[in-house]
Amino acid sequence: MPLRTAAFASLRYYTPSTAALSDLRPPEAELGFDWGFDLELPWERLSVFARHIDTAAAVSRMPVFALAEFALARASELALDDADAVAAIDWPSLPLGVVGTDHVGYGSFDLWPLRNIDVLQSLQAALKSAGLLGAPRPRLTITLGRLLVFPYKDSAIAFDALAEGDVGPDFLCLRIDMDVVMLANRPPWPPMPAMQTPGIDDWRLSPGSFSMSGALLIGEDGCETLLPANLATRMVRFRQLVRTPSSTEAARGEGAARLPVSGFNGRLRLGYQVNYQSEWFPVGHSLGQISYSLPLAPGEKMKISVVDWTRRDAAKRSEQTSEKEDLQHAALRDRTLTEAVQMVVHESQSGSSFMAGGALSAGAGIPIGPVSLGVGGAFGAGGASTDSEGMRSVVGDTTQKISDAFHQASSVQRELNSTVVVQAEQGEDAQARTRVVANYNHSHALTILYYEVLQHHRVLTKPVNVRPVLFLRHESTRFDFSLSGEPDYSLIERYGAEIAAALLDESVRGCLEVVKKRACLAFNFEREKNKRALLGVPSDDHELEEFSFTVATGADGPQMNLYLTVIPKAGGTPIECAFSDLSLVVMSGSTPLPTVLDNFFAPHRVRPNEEFIASLRPTRKIRWGNVAAIEVGQTIAPGNRIEFTNRGSPADWLVTRMKFVTQSGSDRWTMFDGVPTPAAVKWDGSTRANVLAFTPPLTSVDDLLSDDERCCLRRLVEHLNAHAGHYWRAIWLAETAADRAVRLDGWRVAGVPLLDLVDNTLLEVDGEYLVMPTVAGAQRALDQAFETRNLGVSKTPYLEYVEQLLTVPARGVFAEAKLGHCNASEIIDPDRFWDWQTSPIPDDAPDIAPASTDSRYQDPTKGLAPTAFPTPIVNIVNPQSLPDAGGFNAASGVLAALGPFRDMSGIKELGPYLTTLSNNATQLASQGLKNAQTSGLVSTIRNAKELSPQQRADLMSELLTGQVKNNVAPPASDPKPEPAPKPETVPPPKPETPPVIKGVPKPLEPKKPVVLSPKTRRLTFTFLFDTGQEMWGDYQVELQDTQTMRSYIPDGNQQSSNILYMDVPSSIKAGVVVRVQGAVKPRTIQAPSGIEPRSWSLEIQRTDQFGSMDGVTGFNIIGQTKEANLELTLETEDENTTAKTSSDEWGASVKAGGTIKVVELEGEGSYKYTKTEEKTVMQGAKEVRTMKFNVRMLDKQKQPRIEPVK
Repeated sequence: MPLRTAAFASLRYYTPSTAALSDLRPPEAELGFDWGFDLELPWERLSVFARHIDTAAAVSRMPVFALAEFALARASELALDDADAVAAIDWPSLPLGVVGTDHVGYGSFDLWPLRNIDVLQSLQAALKSAGLLGAPRPRLTITLGRLLVFPYKDSAIAFDALAEGDVGPDFLCLRIDMDVVMLANRPPWPPMPAMQTPGIDDWRLSPGSFSMSGALLIGEDGCETLLPANLATRMVRFRQLVRTPSSTEAARGEGAARLPVSGFNGRLRLGYQVNYQSEWFPVGHSLGQISYSLPLAPGEKMKISVVDWTRRDAAKRSEQTSEKEDLQHAALRDRTLTEAVQMVVHESQSGSSFMAGGALSAGAGIPIGPVSLGVGGAFGAGGASTDSEGMRSVVGDTTQKISDAFHQASSVQRELNSTVVVQAEQGEDAQARTRVVANYNHSHALTILYYEVLQHHRVLTKPVNVRPVLFLRHESTRFDFSLSGEPDYSLIERYGAEIAAALLDESVRGCLEVVKKRACLAFNFEREKNKRALLGVPSDDHELEEFSFTVATGADGPQMNLYLTVIPKAGGTPIECAFSDLSLVVMSGSTPLPTVLDNFFAPHRVRPNEEFIASLRPTRKIRWGNVAAIEVGQTIAPGNRIEFTNRGSPADWLVTRMKFVTQSGSDRWTMFDGVPTPAAVKWDGSTRANVLAFTPPLTSVDDLLSDDERCCLRRLVEHLNAHAGHYWRAIWLAETAADRAVRLDGWRVAGVPLLDLVDNTLLEVDGEYLVMPTVAGAQRALDQAFETRNLGVSKTPYLEYVEQLLTVPARGVFAEAKLGHCNASEIIDPDRFWDWQTSPIPDDAPDIAPASTDSRYQDPTKGLAPTAFPTPIVNIVNPQSLPDAGGFNAASGVLAALGPFRDMSGIKELGPYLTTLSNNATQLASQGLKNAQTSGLVSTIRNAKELSPQQRADLMSELLTGQVKNNVAPPASDPKPEPAPKPETVPPPKPETPPVIKGVPKPLEPKKPVVLSPKTRRLTFTFLFDTGQEMWGDYQVELQDTQTMRSYIPDGNQQSSNILYMDVPSSIKAGVVVRVQGAVKPRTIQAPSGIEPRSWSLEIQRTDQFGSMDGVTGFNIIGQTKEANLELTLETEDENTTAKTSSDEWGASVKAGGTIKVVELEGEGSYKYTKTEEKTVMQGAKEVRTMKFNVRMLDKQKQPRIEPVK
C-alpha cells in the first residue's frame, strides 16, 4: 500500500502543550497525498554486536558507522523489465550516524528516520530524474538495497547487515567478528553513546548494556571523562484535542434525562485525541563558564568554610471576620411626687422664785461623872418658794403622694463570626564543609578554576496514535435560574462542594454556608408559618412607646386644646398620651394637652390647610397587640365650662388625613393612615382611628435571613455567573461515571445508544463541550452519523517527529588546577633549591570559627493571630436616681431644735444655800458637838415638814452627789442620695489614613527598532495569489545553504499571516534551497450580498533551488489560481428555501429563510465570487431564483511558484 506521511507533516515545528484545545482540520483532509511509489521498510532498528573472532570477547569503545542505500524491490525490477533504466537511477545514500560499542560490544541505530519526508522527497526526485515515475510506468516499490556497517569508520572493513545479519520482524541484528589484523594499531576510542534511541528492543537483545561497569563510567585515566547513560532519563506523554466542524444530532429516547438547566442538548461534534510522547536522552556533558576562581600564591594556604543552607518557609493566613451588633433599648419613667407639710408649734412658760435663810448656834459641855454631857443648840431656818408653768402644743400634718412608673426594655444581639485559617510549611537543610586549600609549591602560583557542568539532552517528540473523540454540547445557565423568575439557589446547593473546591474568590466562601442555611429554612418554611400562626406574632409583645402623630387640617382648624387617648381592646381603661415637645404642653390637672393658642393674640398651632406633626408617649404600658384605636379630640381644661350665649358654637375641626406610626427595633408599624370617622371634630368632641393589626413581612424564605446574608447571596450569585465557564468545568469534571451514565441514558446516535459508542470517561471540558473517547466498536455507527470513512483516521504509522538538543546546567561545579608558568624562587646556584622540608614556611592562616549547622528556625505564625473582638459601640444607659421627699424632715428639725422646757423651780439654787447654812452652824458648835451637829443636821432635814418625803430624799441625795447630769443625744441625720452615674462616652473613631502606594512602576518606554549588522540580511517571504491578492495562511519556510548545508527558519512563530521574515548571514552568495509548506487559510473571501462562503484550508508544499543570492531581498510565493463557473438555484415555497448548486465542489445551505435569504457556500480553494447573472421565475407557487457566479479559486492540482525578489 502507498506510504502516506503528510498527515503530520505540519507537526514538525509544532511546540506541544499539554491538553491543548484548538479548532484544526481533521487528519483525513491531509491523507490524500500520494508520493507515486511504495516504500517497503518494515524495520525500526539495526543492532550490532562486536566480538573478537578468536576469544569471543566483547570489543568495546569501537566506533561504528552505518550507511543506508536504496534500491528497487525485486518484483518492481521484474515488472519494469528495463535494466538500463534501473541502472540509471541515482539512489540517495543516507548516513545513519556513528555509535560506540559499550562494555558488552553492543550498539544500535534507528531506521525509522529513513521514512522521513526529506528522504521520501529525495527518492521521488530520483525516480523522476530517471523517468520512472507516473504513467505509463508501473507503480514501483523501493526498499533497502544495502545496509553497510563500517567498524572504526574504515571503508575497507564493511559489513552488509541485510546480507550478513539476522532479519527479525522489525529489527536487524548484525554480528561483527574482528580479528587481530583488524584490531591492530586501533586504540580504544573515547566513550560515546552506544544506542541512538534506547528502547525495549535494545534491552531484550542486550540486557547487559543497561548495567554499566564502574571502570567504563570513570575511564582508564579518569581525567575529565564525563559519560552519559544509555537510558532515557525522562519520558513525558501528553495529548492534543482537535475539534472538527463535522457535527450531528442525537435523538432523545424515552429514558433520556430532561433537565431544566445545564444538561446535554443532543448536539455532537467529531474530534480527535492526538497522543504524543517526548523522550529525553542524555548525550553527554561539557564544561561551561568559569563560575569561580581561587588564586594561591606560592606556599599560600587558605581555609574555607562552606555552609550550604537551605530553608523554605511558607505561611499563609486567611481570615474572614463578620461582626453584627444590634442594641434595642427603650426606657420610660413617669414619676409624680406630691408632698404637703403643715406644722404648728406653740410654747408658753412662766416662773417665780423666793428664798430666805438664817443660822443660830449655841453649845455647852457638862461632864457628869464618867459621862460627859454635852448640850448644844443650833438653829437654821431656810425657805424657798417656786412656781413654774409650761405649755407646748405641736400639731403636724404631712401628706405625700408618689406615683413612680419605670419601664425598661433592652434587647442586645451581638455576633462575631471569625474564621482564621493558618497554613504553615517549613523545610530546612543545612550542610557544612570545611577545607584547607594550600599551594605547596614554593616557586609557582596555583589557580583553581571552577567550571559549571552542562548536561546535554536529545529530546525526541513524536505522535504515537490518534483516537476519535466526541464533543458533547452541554447547555449552561445562570446559577440562580428558575422558571418562575425568582432566584433559585438549588444549583449552588447541589454543587456546593465542587464550587468550594474551585473557588476563585475566598471572600464569598462563607456565602456557601448561607445557601445551605437558606435551604434548611425553605424546608421548614411552612412549618414556621404554621407555628407563628399558632403561637402568635412575636411583634405583638412589643411595648407601645413613642409614636408619631401627623394630621392634615382642612378649611377649619381646631378651636380648643387637643388630646390623644389610646383605646385598649376588650373595653380596657383608655390611656392618656403625653406629648414629647414640652413647648406644646399646658398642664391642666394631670392631663398634658397641646395648646392650640399660645395666648389670646397668638396664631393657632394647628392651622387650617396645613399639616401638624408631633410625637407622643402613652402614660401607661400597653402592648402592640392590645391597641384597638386612637382617639383624638378637642377639650378645655377639666372642670371648666364654656357657655355660648351671645354667639353660636365654634366651627367643627375638619380633618383631611391622619397618620400614626411607631417603631420597635427593625419592626415599623403604621397603625393608621387615612381619614378618620368622623372627619369633622366638634369643639368638645372627638374622632377615633381604628388601628390596623401589625403583620410582619414574612412572605418568603428570604424574610428569615438578615440583610447581610441576603447581600452575601447576591455577591455569590454575581461571582458565579461572571465565571460560569470556570465553575461549570469544575462541576462536569467532578461528576462521577455513574451519574454521567444516568444523565446520558436514553440518547441515541444513528439508532445506537450513546453510551455504547463512548467510553464513559471525561477527558476534558472545552467551553460548553464535554470531550469523551469513542469505543472500538463505534466506527460503523459514527461513520454513518458523521458521513466519514474510518472516522478519518489512517492506520499508517506516523513518521514525523521533532528532534532537539537541549542543554541544562547541572548541580555542582568542576574544578581544575592550573599551575603558573613563572618561577618565583630566586636563583642561588645553577641548580635550584628544592628541599623545602629543611626550610618550611612557618606562617599559617588564622583559625576560623567552626561552621554552624544550627537551625535558623523562625516562627512563621508570628503576627497571624486572629483579630480581637472589638469594643462595643453602643451601651445601655441606666436611668438617673430621683431624690426622695424631704419637706417633713425640715419641719421636724425645727421641733428638735427647741429642746426640753427650762427648770424654773429654783431647786438647784436652794440646795447649796441650805448646805452652806448647815456648815456654818456646825462650825460654831464644832467643839464637843460633832455628834450633836450631825444629829442636829439630820433632825433639821427630817423635821422640815414643808418638804415632801420625795423632796427630803432628793435633798439628801444632792448633799451626797452635788450635781445632776443631763445628756441629750443629737438627732441622726438623713442619708444623702447617691449621685446618678454618668453615661459612658465613646470616643469618635479616628479617620483612616489612606494607604500610600510606593513603588509604582514607570510606564515602559517604546522599544527601539532592531538594527541589523551589515553582515546580516533580512529576507521577506510574501504569499500572494497570482491575481495579486494576499494569500493568508499558516506557513513554514526553510532556507538551506547548499555550501554549508545549514538551514534557516523565520524569526518567531508567526501564525495566520501572509508575510514572514528571516534573518540570514550576508555571506550567503551561492545557491540556496527554499522549502515552503503549510496551509492556505484566507482571512476574507470576497462575495456579493447574501452569500457567506465558509472558511477552508488547503495544504501547499514546494521546494526550489536558486543558484545565486546576489541582490535577493526576499521571495514571493505565488499560488496558482483558476476560474470556475458556478450556478446557484434557490427554490422557495411556503417560506421554505432550499439551495442547489451546479457542481459537487460547492455545497450550499440556506442559513436564513423568508424574505432575507443568506446562503452558505462550501467551495474549497475559492476566494472571490463575482455575480454575472441573476433571474427569478415562478413555477406555480414555487419561486425559483437562479444566480451565476464567476469564481476565482486556488488550483489544487498545482503547487505555488517561488520567485526571488531583487
